[in-house]
Amino acid sequence: IVTNAFFYEQFQRFALTRNIPAEHVVNDGTLTNDTRLGAVGDLNLCLEECAHLIRGRDVLVVAGDTLFYPDFSLAAFLSAIPEGSGGVVWYPCATDEETLKRGILEVDDSGRALRLLEKPHPSETDSRKACPAFYAYRRAALDLLPAFMEETASLPLSERDAPGKLLAWLLPRSPTHAVAVSGRFDIGNLAQYRETLEHFVPPAARRLMALPREVVETTCCRVGLMGNPSDGFHGKVLSFTASNFHATVTVAAPPAEAAAGEGAPQARA
Repeated sequence: IVTNAFFYEQFQRFALTRNIPAEHVVNDGTLTNDTRLGAVGDLNLCLEECAHLIRGRDVLVVAGDTLFYPDFSLAAFLSAIPEGSGGVVWYPCATDEETLKRGILEVDDSGRALRLLEKPHPSETDSRKACPAFYAYRRAALDLLPAFMEETASLPLSERDAPGKLLAWLLPRSPTHAVAVSGRFDIGNLAQYRETLEHFVPPAARRLMALPREVVETTCCRVGLMGNPSDGFHGKVLSFTASNFHATVTVAAPPAEAAAGEGAPQARA
């Protein structure tokens, strides 16, 4: 697991609860979007930091937000990859316009991936094969990573940090087989989040759907007589509340049409 410094402690705790060795969580040391290494930079860092663990091995690279439909089989995917070839997956776009939001894979009749186009216009390619960030790289392909890093070092980070940039660069240089899957979950709004919960955590989805459209809470003011949570009293305080001085906050769900798009809960005090 490669993460930035901002979330490193959270992933350390996550690893602890899943019996994942602490050394398997790599901190890339960055704290802001402007200083990020990018997905490819993080992959390169991981290969360097964990060389003693993965030296000489093939590697499966998975973006943290890649969630396949329940019928996906990792074993079936790996067994479909020819010997000596890398592997990627693809699923059909629902509409032509979806190419504008996806990496689109061009594949020949034998199943070899030929080219990856980043969010092309539908007129730029006949392919409607969306390719998520889920790549099986042979060791020989990963040995080319330093050459990619050197060749693209002068480019703006936005033109070299996405994982698909490396895949697109590797396709002419390393044989890669494309395996069809039924689809994946893409959580971009509240409606898609609910759909995903229905598949993975049905009870949580039911609780979400049962939430009221509006929540109103009131809290009274606190008057401190002695102590303060941040001083030498070690968090102990003597205080009282005043019922006639209070704040009320209302959190309301967005309209149904906004919930299916880019809407966000509205709060007012």
